Amino acid sequence: MFFRTYIRHPAVQVCIKFNIAPAKGELKLTETYCPNCGHKNQEFYAICAGCGNPSPMSEFSARLEDTAEKDRERTRTGIWFLIFATLLSWIPYLNILGFILGAAGVILIILSRGTFGGNHYNYPVAAAVIFVVGTVIAFILVLSFATDIASMAASGSLTVSSALSALSSLYAGIIIAGLITGLSYVLILYALEDRFGRILAWCGFAAQVVVISVATLVTYSIVKSGMVAALSSNPPNSAALASVIAELNGIGYLKLLDAIPVILFAIAYWTVIRRIDRNEIPEIAVGVAP
Repeated sequence: MFFRTYIRHPAVQVCIKFNIAPAKGELKLTETYCPNCGHKNQEFYAICAGCGNPSPMSEFSARLEDTAEKDRERTRTGIWFLIFATLLSWIPYLNILGFILGAAGVILIILSRGTFGGNHYNYPVAAAVIFVVGTVIAFILVLSFATDIASMAASGSLTVSSALSALSSLYAGIIIAGLITGLSYVLILYALEDRFGRILAWCGFAAQVVVISVATLVTYSIVKSGMVAALSSNPPNSAALASVIAELNGIGYLKLLDAIPVILFAIAYWTVIRRIDRNEIPEIAVGVAP
């Protein structure tokens, strides 16, 4: 397990070239001859006694530490991007900027995940895939609903019951899509969070479920009433549809509820930055068997 995790590190090609093999959960340098002058040194030497050049293991360790430091900094930057993206996600218009920052943050976190290894190597990628899947599902549902309504209206088969059936399917799908994307917020840094951070992340997910449920119930009731009023006459009553839009604009205060899960997720992400700054997150172990 140790070696499999280890070889995922960006500096693995150096490890292989220098014949470092796993032994009892650690890495062991099996060649004691200097690759520069051929002098035979003591096992695990640091400086060649023949030419004075550093051993391959010393050069590898220095390169590995340099890579790890860059990965730590990229991870911190990515998390800050993610925090700002999360805080902007519920604010109209600014959420577009938040989406861009979030995408950049996720990319940085994914590219630098090798230093921390373990589950963190897989979780950010899984979170990104889950988010994309949830977003695509929501988009397909909205497009399908609009297409079905337009098709039924064109064929003259648009009735109250058929419209409400399509509306119910739309809202049920949106709830599912919301739950799927919510999981991505939990998973993205889950492996790096301590217990407190993970509790905050799950509380954020629970709050998001409640917010989505409340918003869905309120808006569904308004849209349902408007569709019934609009389709009860022939031709459909356009004034009823305009009334629905006005009512939906009047409940914009529900958007404020989004601030609850947003703040919880942001604090959970911040705890990871604090852990990185305090060197509380173990990185991939590198050592030579004594």
